[in-house]
Amino acid sequence: MFYCGIDLASRTTALSVVDENDRVVSEATVATEAEAFERRLKGFPGALCLVEASPLAEWCKRTVEGMGLRCEIIDTRQAKGFFEARKKTDLRDARTLARMARARWFNAVHAKSEESRLLRSRLTARQGLVSIRVGLQNQVLGLLRAQGVRVTGAKGGRFAAAIRERLAEQPPLLALVAPLLTVWETVSEQLRLEDKALHRLAQARPEAKRLCTAPGVGKLTALAFVATVDDPRRFTNQSQVGDYVGLAPGVYQSGDTQRLGQITRQGDGLLRSLLVEAANSVLYHYRKPWAWKQWAEGLKVRKGAGKARVALARRLAGLLWRLWKDEAVFAPPAA
Repeated sequence: MFYCGIDLASRTTALSVVDENDRVVSEATVATEAEAFERRLKGFPGALCLVEASPLAEWCKRTVEGMGLRCEIIDTRQAKGFFEARKKTDLRDARTLARMARARWFNAVHAKSEESRLLRSRLTARQGLVSIRVGLQNQVLGLLRAQGVRVTGAKGGRFAAAIRERLAEQPPLLALVAPLLTVWETVSEQLRLEDKALHRLAQARPEAKRLCTAPGVGKLTALAFVATVDDPRRFTNQSQVGDYVGLAPGVYQSGDTQRLGQITRQGDGLLRSLLVEAANSVLYHYRKPWAWKQWAEGLKVRKGAGKARVALARRLAGLLWRLWKDEAVFAPPAA
């Protein structure tokens, strides 16, 4: 039996293989390409491979398993303690991973399905369009402020039109920002088309439609939840979902001392931010009677709006998991 550690990087990858007696039988640094992996690992059929979680980890898992080997992804936090050493190299890290595989000293993390992985990447691409549009708006406003021009009311889809109206009698300034406005309009149109496509996709997926029945939850939040969680059977209770998304408070416990800290912020940042937005929508826009809204409003008075939003977002994460798992729609209990 052989055990392989894979220390991934974007250009090159360190591979280390040990046998049942912990003897290193192969080590090399190769290009991060499927062909290079196959050439190096083809002599170790059935080997158990470990790789740390990273943007390339799921690609690596599919590639290695396509060669007939076994591959597990492990949490980087679990491996961190093993990598602390005075001498640290990629090959040493790969060797450590191989020995963790041999000792079975690891907990594998979930590898998303191809469908969920592509959906998550699509949502990331959409977020990129949003960031570009916001960046262009800030650039335009910053250039105009530097010329002593302040613009008010230039929001949403009318941003470019409002700027052009404001600068109608100042041709030099309009010429200065016109290229940025043109790019802003192009990005906005692409974002509009992508949003329409994502909304159609949410309508076509029964699980996403059910999640959209929850207060404050729109189609993007529902799709992000589906893409991130992938399979609701991974969790056994609602608190695990809050932990997974990074909305649970950190805990320090030693002897008789126990302290709760800020939320861990571990897990998918996009889903976490969308859940917080959904909670904010419930707090300020949801008009129907709901016990959770009343509870969050009370928390807002006692501890502030920020903590109330996060606490409600954590509850919403558990609610969405339960709706998906039970194939149910939201029906608010009496307040």
